Amino acid sequence: MVDLLGTWLLSILDGQRRYAHIAGLRGDEVAPEILGMGKIVSDESLRRALSALAPGLLKRCDEAQRATRLAQLVKSTSWMDTALSESTGEALNTAWILDADTSVKLLYGHQTGAEISYNPRKPGRPSHTLHTYSLTS
Repeated sequence: MVDLLGTWLLSILDGQRRYAHIAGLRGDEVAPEILGMGKIVSDESLRRALSALAPGLLKRCDEAQRATRLAQLVKSTSWMDTALSESTGEALNTAWILDADTSVKLLYGHQTGAEISYNPRKPGRPSHTLHTYSLTS
């Protein structure tokens, strides 16, 4: 289970939106070791595991199958809610401060990403607005 959830987490953190992109993570040897995983599982293994975890309701199925799938969905949802509460509980119960710093970088000419926005020295001229965030507890 650790390998499945770790693979899913790594693919999300890598910005992947498709199961097939997991193949790009397969050669990574450092990330699984950091997360305490044995290996990065294949995209088919992850797909099968997630479909078993939360099975969809089929259009053509009898009442017994529908009841079984709904029971599995309720069980999975309960397990995920508990796991999420346990993993985020300490962070949410700790006092922390999010510091946001916004700096305006004045631009001259036509530069990529420049937008006409707040520019304190030259109103109506393009600028870049840089955002920096820091979290302290």
